[in-house]
Amino acid sequence: MELILGIRECDRGVDIMLILPGNGIIEQELNKSNISYKVIKHYNWFYNKTFGDRWKKRSKALFQLWFLRNKWVKLFRNELVIKKHLKYAKEFSPDIIYVNSSLNPTGLMVANRLNIKSVWHHRETLNDDVNGFYLEDKSRFQKFYYSTDLHFFPSQFLSKNYMDKFGKVKSKIVYNSILLDDVNFSENPLHKPLSFGIVGRINEQKSQKAIIELFKTPEVQELNLKLHIIGHGDEEFQEWLRKKNISNIFFHDFLDRREIYRKFNFLICNARYEAFGRTVAEANCVGIPVIVRSSGALPELVKEGYNGYTYRNMNELKSVIKKMAIIEYEDYHEMSRNSVRYSFKNYNYLSIAGEVLRELEIIK
Repeated sequence: MELILGIRECDRGVDIMLILPGNGIIEQELNKSNISYKVIKHYNWFYNKTFGDRWKKRSKALFQLWFLRNKWVKLFRNELVIKKHLKYAKEFSPDIIYVNSSLNPTGLMVANRLNIKSVWHHRETLNDDVNGFYLEDKSRFQKFYYSTDLHFFPSQFLSKNYMDKFGKVKSKIVYNSILLDDVNFSENPLHKPLSFGIVGRINEQKSQKAIIELFKTPEVQELNLKLHIIGHGDEEFQEWLRKKNISNIFFHDFLDRREIYRKFNFLICNARYEAFGRTVAEANCVGIPVIVRSSGALPELVKEGYNGYTYRNMNELKSVIKKMAIIEYEDYHEMSRNSVRYSFKNYNYLSIAGEVLRELEIIK
C-alpha cells in the first residue's frame, strides 16, 4: 500500500490495479486510501516447515503423500483460475506486472503467458529452517526467477541469500518504505523507569523468550527496567508468559501504531534472519532508537551509536542494556533525533517510490 501511495503521489499518470487473492480486512484500508483493486483467487507454491515436520514425524511416506497432494492441488487450482487472470490482464493491459512476494507465482504466470514485462519484489527468505517457507518446486521457481526482467530486494542480506541459492539476476536494493501519516515525531519522554519494547508476531523466529529470560536475571532486575511485549501469535508462548507473572514485563496484544511507540524508549529486535526489519524502521521513524541482533538484514539498518546498537549474543545485549539504563536525558534525545534523521534518509516513502518508478521506466 505504501509503495502504491508513493508511486501515485510521484506520478499521477500511473494507473495501478492491485490484484488480491481473497477478501479480507485490507479491503477497508484500500477503500479508505482510494486504491483500485480486484479480487481474483490464486494459490501459493510453498509449504510451511512446521506442518511438514508434523507429517514427517508420523512417517516419511505420509509426508510425501501430503506434500504431493498439497503441491498438485494448488497447481491444478491455479490452472483453473488463470483464465480469469489472463482475461482481466488483457482488459487492463498493463505495461508491467509487479509481483510483490516470493510466495505466489500467479502474476509471473500471467506475465509469462502474455509476454508482459515483469518485476519481482522479494520480501521473504525461502528454503531455510528459521522462517520455514519451503518451495514445492525449486526448478519451477528458478524458471520464473531467470525470466523476470528486474528483481527488487529490501536488503543486501536478502539479495545475497537469493543469489547464493538461486543464481545471479538483474536486481536492485530498495528498502521498505514507511508511511506513518498517523504517527508524528515529537520529542519522546525518557521514561522512569526506563522502558524497552519488543514488537511483532510472537514466534520462535522472533526469539522473544530469550529477551524475557534476560530481563528475569538478577543483574537486569536490579536495574529497575520495564519490558513491553506487543504482538500476538503463538498461543503456547502467551500462556507461558501469563503464568510467569513477572512484575517488570508487560504483555499487550497488537495495538494501534499511535500507541505502540509511546510505551517505551528503546526497541529490542532479537529476530533471526529478518529480510528487512519493519518494526526497526518504524521505531526510528518516530524517534525510538533500536537495539538489534546481528542477524539477517538488521545490522544494515543501524549506524552504531547513532540510531541504535547491535549485539551478537545475550552478554553483549546485557552490556548495551546496562549502558542505556544510565543514559542521560540529552544523550537519549540526541539519539532519538538521529533516529528520525536516519529514517527520513533511508525509508522515506516518496524517495523510495521515485526510485522504483525510475527503474520501471527503464525496463518498460
